[in-house]
Amino acid sequence: MLEKEDIDPLFADAARLIVESQMGSTSLLQRRMKLGYNRAGRLMDQLEAAGIVGPSLGAKARDVVIKSLPELEKILVEMGVEGVAATSYSKNATSSDRFSGVTGMDSFGTSSTVIQEEAPAAGEPTGQTKKIILALSAIALVFLFFNVLYDDGMVRSLRGQFNMSYDEAKSILYMIGLGVVTFALWSLRDTPLGFLWRIYKIFWIVLFATLLLNYAKKQVKEWWKKD
Repeated sequence: MLEKEDIDPLFADAARLIVESQMGSTSLLQRRMKLGYNRAGRLMDQLEAAGIVGPSLGAKARDVVIKSLPELEKILVEMGVEGVAATSYSKNATSSDRFSGVTGMDSFGTSSTVIQEEAPAAGEPTGQTKKIILALSAIALVFLFFNVLYDDGMVRSLRGQFNMSYDEAKSILYMIGLGVVTFALWSLRDTPLGFLWRIYKIFWIVLFATLLLNYAKKQVKEWWKKD
């Protein structure tokens, strides 16, 4: 059981961030709250003790037990920590909270201030929602381009401007599209759609491993024929 005097001053902020994002990730606390690894780890342990997140799953993010902010607020009230720190994740944040400084002690015992932004108004998309919309829109545009708008005229134009072969021009267009898709999926890594980025990485790892294996087999066969 957590003692109130042992609870980190940023406990309420960390809890709201984790519940809002539904990702029990220590690295998320480090990035979004500008914390060191030790303090972020202690906060995650306290969140586990409070029943907000599940136990450690190794390299994977912890399960988030609490699924909504209203449910979390009840827990914070019961713990008596709902007002420990000003938060940018509370639904009741006002315009005066746009930039609020939260002072606490970092892992080395020195005072630090975390600058946090105002939470979006009711009905306004959150940062993660905007990121998801932009990423999916970029991916959709890439597929639309290559399946509907793509024609040989663009390839010929690129070929003429840069004095390259047809296949080279075509490859460049495909590489641009692949780069957009890669960046879009990479930007989703800290959102609920982060599994798409993990699947994408696994796909490319398997693909490159298969290509390398086939190349190695071909080289071995050629070597064997020579002998």
